[in-house]
Amino acid sequence: MSKQSDGFKAGLEIHQQLSGTKLFCNCPAQIREDEPDFSVLRMIRASQGESGDVDVAAAHAQSKQKKYVYQGYHDSTCLVELDDEPVSAPSVRAVETAAMVSRMLGMTFVDTVHVMRKAVVDGSNTSGFQRTMVVSLNGKINDVRVDRLCLEEDSCRVVSREQEQDIYNLSRLGIPLLEITTLPDITSPEHLKETAKALGMVLRSTGRVKRGLGTIRQDVNISVSGGRRVEIKGVQDLDGMVVLAENESLRQQGLITLSKTLAKKDLSCSAPKDVSSAFSKSTGWVAKALKKDRVVGVRVSNLSGVLGTELFPEYRVGTELAGYAKAWGFGGIIHSDEDPKKYGLTSWDEVKKLLAVKNDDAFFLLVGDVDRIKECVSVALAPRITQFLEGVPSEVRKDNGDGTTTYLRPMPGAARMYPETDVHTFSIKDVDVEVPELLSVRIPKLAKLHKISEDFVSELIRQDRLELFEHWSQKLPATLVADVLVVREKDLKRRNNIDVDVLGVADELFLRIQNNEVSKDAVDDILTQFAKKGRVDWSSFKPVDEFELKRVIEDVVKKDPDAPFGALMGQAMKRLAGKADGQTVSRLIKEALK
Repeated sequence: MSKQSDGFKAGLEIHQQLSGTKLFCNCPAQIREDEPDFSVLRMIRASQGESGDVDVAAAHAQSKQKKYVYQGYHDSTCLVELDDEPVSAPSVRAVETAAMVSRMLGMTFVDTVHVMRKAVVDGSNTSGFQRTMVVSLNGKINDVRVDRLCLEEDSCRVVSREQEQDIYNLSRLGIPLLEITTLPDITSPEHLKETAKALGMVLRSTGRVKRGLGTIRQDVNISVSGGRRVEIKGVQDLDGMVVLAENESLRQQGLITLSKTLAKKDLSCSAPKDVSSAFSKSTGWVAKALKKDRVVGVRVSNLSGVLGTELFPEYRVGTELAGYAKAWGFGGIIHSDEDPKKYGLTSWDEVKKLLAVKNDDAFFLLVGDVDRIKECVSVALAPRITQFLEGVPSEVRKDNGDGTTTYLRPMPGAARMYPETDVHTFSIKDVDVEVPELLSVRIPKLAKLHKISEDFVSELIRQDRLELFEHWSQKLPATLVADVLVVREKDLKRRNNIDVDVLGVADELFLRIQNNEVSKDAVDDILTQFAKKGRVDWSSFKPVDEFELKRVIEDVVKKDPDAPFGALMGQAMKRLAGKADGQTVSRLIKEALK
């Protein structure tokens, strides 16, 4: 099987968080992970879209009958996030950023911006919908057409998922997102990565995007010849994107091959049946689960040997089916192509007897509440098995971070959209913003101007430290400022396993170096003290006066007059403990040796 199927096509949806305030209120765009101040419990139901129909994905989420717990903070979440207060007009800064990126991509603004509600009832939005607005259409990034650019609000941050309820944190809800969607012009996994990288560079060039893990997410739409479009949500790692795309094309190719193998066969499922008695003498986790749960089995006609078939290395048909069970909050499935010893049994004989399994049949088992298992089988697992005859179902999947994906929900349709009644329409055509220079152009200019490497400039931009660098490089040597902001954190971690946030002390450190209150040679010691104590005793790094400096150097030379210059330099700097500049120490040692 090839690493890439014939007819590979892909499109990208880039979701980039913006800095500043939230989109529809003045709460800070700050994601928090500390202990919340309060929590509320909600249940969410699907509503009709503008077409009068209930979206299939929304109906699917409601069918799980989950409860949702929302965690919040008194100082950074408000009644808007709780859906207890109407939203304000969209953030001016966010709208300006949307206009800026639109112009950078050569897009055409829509005549009027309408804020729409997009039904989302998986609990990630307290209101049951996400607010989104189309800003511009028809742009281009290299050789890939950009279909549209939207401004929308981010969803809640997931804290945990369980069978009965999910827990979310409200701090991420409402952070402004730019959504950039391309057409399916991407023709290979490598091309996919290059396009994502180019769009990321455009976004970073604005200087208005949030940085760090989770602030930019890519949704990838992939199809192969004979398959259907599959959307993979939450891709964050550009380097892993190529492997992910290769594996998805192989998964789809495998499902197409499977459909041909199973053509016209009856894949009917039996009614779910309690088979807990077969595990009465078993050992392991299933036996422990039986203290509160049951084992329920389903027989599947004409599927013998299929569940263990690989779609690509280490990913089997059984893995595919297990993803649907996981979307319902189960840990997965147990199936007939697995070794029964994994579950504390010597054979599957008793299970097969209870389920009346014949030679051509397969079976799968779920562990949990009986009623919930029956609902899962009826709504999710039995329909998915029937789809094995059709090849690739069009659906939404999530990136597992290891090159594989897991089922999330059905592909949503147009029925999920309806107008937002709390926000007026507006025009974006006359928004006056200056289009920034692309980083690909700016980086070489900055490197030449400050006489530092392009890698240094790129890293300053990546860590969102360029503005700080440009401020202090006007007052101190640029190489020193870049070294402190880019190199020292990594060096201290690598050499001494010390974690330090340079930004917590950078401004005061640079100011004291400028005023000759500390030596640049004391930087490592200062950062180490800050990392360990959370503060700096600046008096302990006060430079020695020239009289004391000469006395120390004379003493070092007197004790070891025949030592090479490098050894004398090392001894002097150790004695001075960063309280003197290295160049000055070098000059005075040379004078003492004459």
